Amino acid sequence: MNPRLLAEEIANRADDFLHGITNPSEAHNEIVELLAIEHPALTAEARRQIADAAMKILRDEDFFTMADASTDGWSDDGDADDESV
Repeated sequence: MNPRLLAEEIANRADDFLHGITNPSEAHNEIVELLAIEHPALTAEARRQIADAAMKILRDEDFFTMADASTDGWSDDGDADDESV
């Protein structure tokens, strides 16, 4: 198992399992937990290192900036175009 490839795979899936999480510390914890579930043979140190690498990828891609924008932006509840009185 290649740690770099695993970190990239985790980062690629972040939209799914980190949906709504905008706090990087919370995201890191979620990644460590996901690694513990999906790869129980990894040591705690290996999980932390892979999570750190995945977080670097996510920061480089402005993942948390985009997550903030999507939670603070316009609501997409379908009522925005409702002009009825």
